[in-house]
Parts: sequence; C-alpha cells; structure tokens
Amino acid sequence: MSARQPSPIVRCWRREWQHVARSRWDQFLLFGFPLILVVVIAWIFTPSVATELPVAVIDHDASPVSRALVRRIDATSSAHVVLSTSDDEAARRLFRRAEAYAIVDIPQNTEREINRGLSAKIYIFFNDSFYSSGNQVRRAVEGAIQSLSGELAGARLTDKRAGQRPVAATSPLNVQAVSLFNPQVSFEQALVSMVHPAVLHLLALCAMIGAICREADDGRMDDWIGDGSVAAALAGKLLPYILVYTAWNLVALAWLSGIRGWTVEGSVWLIALAQWLMYVAYAAFAVLFAGAAGETARALSAGSLFAGPSLAYANTLFPTIGAPMFVQVWTHALPYTAYMRLQNQQWQMGSSIADSLPQIAALLAFPIVLALPCLWLMSRARHKTGVVAT
Repeated sequence: MSARQPSPIVRCWRREWQHVARSRWDQFLLFGFPLILVVVIAWIFTPSVATELPVAVIDHDASPVSRALVRRIDATSSAHVVLSTSDDEAARRLFRRAEAYAIVDIPQNTEREINRGLSAKIYIFFNDSFYSSGNQVRRAVEGAIQSLSGELAGARLTDKRAGQRPVAATSPLNVQAVSLFNPQVSFEQALVSMVHPAVLHLLALCAMIGAICREADDGRMDDWIGDGSVAAALAGKLLPYILVYTAWNLVALAWLSGIRGWTVEGSVWLIALAQWLMYVAYAAFAVLFAGAAGETARALSAGSLFAGPSLAYANTLFPTIGAPMFVQVWTHALPYTAYMRLQNQQWQMGSSIADSLPQIAALLAFPIVLALPCLWLMSRARHKTGVVAT
C-alpha cells in the first residue's frame, strides 16, 4: 500500500522550506535582514536619559527671588543654567546657536508683585525643533518654578497667621511656556512602533513577490502547483513568510512594551492578530503584482512603489484629512493604514475591541476582494509557463 500523500498546502509548505534551507539569500531575507532592521531601528530611537541640558536665564529682576529661581533651575537633574544675564541678545545668541534649549525670562518687578500678594509670570521659550530635549528642559524648568512658587505660597500663609499681610488667592509664580520653531516628532514610542511594521511589511512583500516569481522564471509552475489547486499552492508557499514576518513584528512589539516599558493600553492579542492579517493582505498583493507584472523586476518595482511610501500615506506621520482624492485612495488601499489605526487605538488610546473591529474588517477585506483576480492571474501565468515550456 502506498504511503498517504500530503495535502497540497502541506506539500507546498515543505517545498518552500526546503528551498529556503538551500538558499542563503532567502534565509537572509527571512531571518538576517529583519533582525538587522529590528535591532538598528530600536537602537537608533532608544533614548538615553539626558541630564544638564543647557538653559539661559534673562534676569530682569535681579532680586533674591529671581536668584533663588536660577539656583532652583540649576539644581534640577535635567537643566543646567549656562548663562544668567540681563542682556536679552546674549541669551538669544546662545539659543540660536542651539547652545541652550530654553530661555527663561524673569520680568522686572517679579519680587515686588509677589510681595504685593499678586501673581508674577515667568516665561519659558523652548526649542521644540529638538522635541525630546526641548520638552524635557521645559518640564524641568516648570517643575523648579512650581516648587519655588509652593514655598512662596507657604510663606504667605505663615505671614497671614502672624498677621503681617493678607494672603493672596493666586499662585505667587505662574508659567507661560512658548514653543519656538517647528516640532520634530522624534520620540521613541511613536516612531519605532510606526517604522518597524513599515519596513518589515515592505521587506515581506518583496520576499513574497520573489518567491512567486522564482517559480515562473524557472519554468516550474507545474512542479510547484502539481495536482492541487492554485489556492493551496499559494497558501503553502506564502504561509512561511507570513508567519516569520509576523513573528518579527511581535519581537519589535515585545522590545517596546516589554523591555522599553511602553505599556500597551489595550489588547496585545488584537494587535498580534492585526499584524498577521496585515501580512496576509500583503501576500494577496504579492500574488497580484507577481501575476500581473509577469517578471520579477517589474513585479518588485510595482510592489516597492505601492508599499514604499506607506509611512507617508498612512495618516501616521502626516495627516491625510482633506488631502486630494489620489492621496485618499492610496491611503485606504494600504493594509498598513488599517493596521496602524488599530495599533494606535490599542497601544496608546486603550480603545475597546469593538472600536477596532472596523480595522479588522478592512484588513480581512483585502485578501477577500483580491482572491479571484489573484487566482485568475496565477492560472494564466501557469498556462503561459506551460505553453513556453512546450
């Protein structure tokens, strides 16, 4: 009795892994290159703890209160006063040369206003083009001002009890922070969580296109598909890539949430499911491009052109609301767009599962809508290969 033959999906699955075992290039595409990308991107955007960021102080008051504030700012771990002067232009020169990330302006009569029971305003001008540094030094200066204001408020209360002066209802010191220059979105959680899936899905799409085109280029379509269906052959061939690249995305997720400490506010399992569905969707596009282009170079060019700009068109870095119709169509044609919406909902916003179901439906729609065109294109490619071989 002959041994039972494996199902078409299992046969194609084994065949693809056997090819990967023989091909160092495909091994690199599946394991080496993704590892390099995950590590390099994580390393680039991993922030160190910045300390003693330079601050310039313009002290127009020259009073005990203003000098106490300068000392309080300099005592923080994040800020270091590199210049305390009454010369506005000297502080601005330091700021323009990026030798100070913030200017603290203490107006004249600050102490007099406090002694009269009023509220004095302190101005912070911070350089938001250096997003992390500018905002960190702003928070440090605000903390120092609030700390000193609390002490001054306590002194007011003591004076009231001693009957020296009426206590004011206002805070002794108020802060007005002014952001200068255009902010750069360069913080770790936002960029790494966007860039990892952006580069990995592009790499996965190209790898799957190459895997399909390899069969046609070598004239082995019949050997690949065999007696089974085209759908089973495609599933067996592409499942290894879908699973491996989903695993790499999960590694990146584990790095940010488990090691770097960026807590996932919603469902990790829903994010993982969405990642898998995103790669299934791009597998459908890989079949579409490979079948329509007819040769590897054109298919890879089409896939790269389609998926390469995902980061710009997915309404992540740049808003696409109100953009031209072309941008709107491209945005909604990208599986990456639906995935990133779900990731933002589940990772940062803590949305309910019901709120993210439309994104799951969008990801499911891609392979469903593309199924018939993909099967027809693959059947046509198989026929052409058979005719050429004959």
